[in-house]
Order: sequence, then structure tokens, then C-alpha cells
Amino acid sequence: GEGGFTNLELDYTEGKWENTLDRLTSAANPRQLERVPAGAKFNFSLVFNIFGDDAALLNMVFEALRLVQDDYLGGSGSRGYGQVVFENILLSYKSAENYKKQESAQEIRLFPTLDEVSLNNLPIEWGENHAQD
Repeated sequence: GEGGFTNLELDYTEGKWENTLDRLTSAANPRQLERVPAGAKFNFSLVFNIFGDDAALLNMVFEALRLVQDDYLGGSGSRGYGQVVFENILLSYKSAENYKKQESAQEIRLFPTLDEVSLNNLPIEWGENHAQD
């Protein structure tokens, strides 16, 4: 039976049939995988709170995102599944003063790709310390 795959194709996924053959009996073993179609785009938001000397840790967040981008999510990565690219990265900053005054975050810079993200020479003070590459 189809088991849990009766309602496989949801809003952001598709079903893909694959097959293996038993080498001894030549019996087919068809199965359906649920996957996100290539080219799908998702919105992503990340909040990084800076306390004390934490600003330097922001570089580690971007390093982790680069590791995700250079690898894959989920299984079958060797088949090209699970590859992700981070694009249009908007870096913004909201200080304690902004919260007190109920002001929106300050947009600092838009980076077209993750490879272009650099925290050097940004027009913002991260408290007493600055994030450095």
C-alpha cells in the first residue's frame, strides 16, 4: 500500500518515483520520494541578539550558513537533492535604544549572495565591540 504517501504532493513538495531492481530475482522495488522541486524559493529570517562581546560570533553564523550552502540538507545529496543557496541577505540592526523608542530596525546593507557577506567596514557600531572577519 501507499502508507503515509497517500497525500504526498503538498504545496511545496512533489512526488518522484524511483526504482531499484533486485539483482538476484530481477524484482522491481518502486518507491516514491517526497522532495522540494529544484528552483523553489523560501523566505528565511534569522535574529541574532548581541550581548556584550557577542558581535564577533556573528561571523560564525555566516560561516555556518556557508557550510550548509556547500553541503546539502536531508538525504540523497549525492543525487543533487537538498542543495540550497542563500541570496539577497539583508543585514539590519536594532539597538536597545531603537526598542525603547519603538523604532524599526536599521537596514545596514543588502548582500546579493552569501559569498559577498562581510562584516568589515559596516556603518554601524555593535555596542562597544565590532564584528571582525
